[in-house]
Amino acid sequence: MQSEIGDFTTWTTIDVCNWLNYVNLGKYVADFERGEVEGRHLAYIDNNFLITRLRITSMIQQQEIKRAIEGLTGTPAQSSTLFTGTRRIPLADGKCEPLLNISAPALLHDRCRHSGWLKKLGAKVRNWKKRYHVLKSGCVYYFDERSE
Repeated sequence: MQSEIGDFTTWTTIDVCNWLNYVNLGKYVADFERGEVEGRHLAYIDNNFLITRLRITSMIQQQEIKRAIEGLTGTPAQSSTLFTGTRRIPLADGKCEPLLNISAPALLHDRCRHSGWLKKLGAKVRNWKKRYHVLKSGCVYYFDERSE
């Protein structure tokens, strides 16, 4: 399928929506349009992205979307557990990509813009959790502890 469609990382939101229709997932087109999902985002979509950016909270619907993305990219869809302690939240421009294996001290060392403790609403268990946040290069990173 990947060779038939071409390089999905260059797709616009319209291209992504056309692909959703092609793979019989047209019911999610409005969600992807509202979330302004482009092809470069597809490889990084995880449950957290689906809940926070696209407001798709059903686990069944999340699995359906991730299976289609797996078929497109040829790699397993991202799981939220891969990002424990190292999440990157896109701000207005939406240009962030997930970073793995980076620590809060490493981010702080490299001239961050702001840092400190904030509370965030949990995605699965809807309660407020204290997290250490670092704002750098237009992205917010958060960690369970400052030393992570």
